[in-house]
Amino acid sequence: MDQEAFLREKIEKAQAQLQKLRDENRVMKARKIMWGCIEGNINVCQLGEKDLKDLSSVIDDYLNSLKSRVEYLKKNGESSSSLPPRVVPYLNVEEDADVPSMDGSHH
Repeated sequence: MDQEAFLREKIEKAQAQLQKLRDENRVMKARKIMWGCIEGNINVCQLGEKDLKDLSSVIDDYLNSLKSRVEYLKKNGESSSSLPPRVVPYLNVEEDADVPSMDGSHH
């Protein structure tokens, strides 16, 4: 292998590694956005098209992993208490004036 071919191969490997890292970073960013939306810290309406596509993909992957986990637990006779907790949407008490609190009273 001559030096030019060697360098070309090194460049291709480095470019593949760079693309892999970019993809991983994009997924991590989308996960942060997902949890930010769930916690009420991020307004999904302010996201760009690319972020929305990435978010949709991450949500689909997350839901599929949860479904797989539930199926696995059902198949192996695990109790429902071993299922992950439900994710409840963030509620803004000022906007939702008649929201029951944890003790059952209304705010």
